[in-house]
Amino acid sequence: MVVRKRKVSAAQIAAALEEFGRTRHRCALLLADLPILGPHAKAVTDVMHAIDAFADLVTGDRAHFHARICSPPGPPKP
Repeated sequence: MVVRKRKVSAAQIAAALEEFGRTRHRCALLLADLPILGPHAKAVTDVMHAIDAFADLVTGDRAHFHARICSPPGPPKP
């Protein structure tokens, strides 16, 4: 039996990461309208966690798609 390793290009990973980002955003919008602790909300949350796990694997940052606090441009002020 011959075992071949699958090769995935950086472009394929970047495209997947971009699409997963859009999907995660849609999940977050949907989650806002679902009943809390319902089975649908749990399923959507599981999808979001899987996307975060993929982002962690690819970028090293599980919070890659999470909102970040904006700061003004320029050097930090004391």
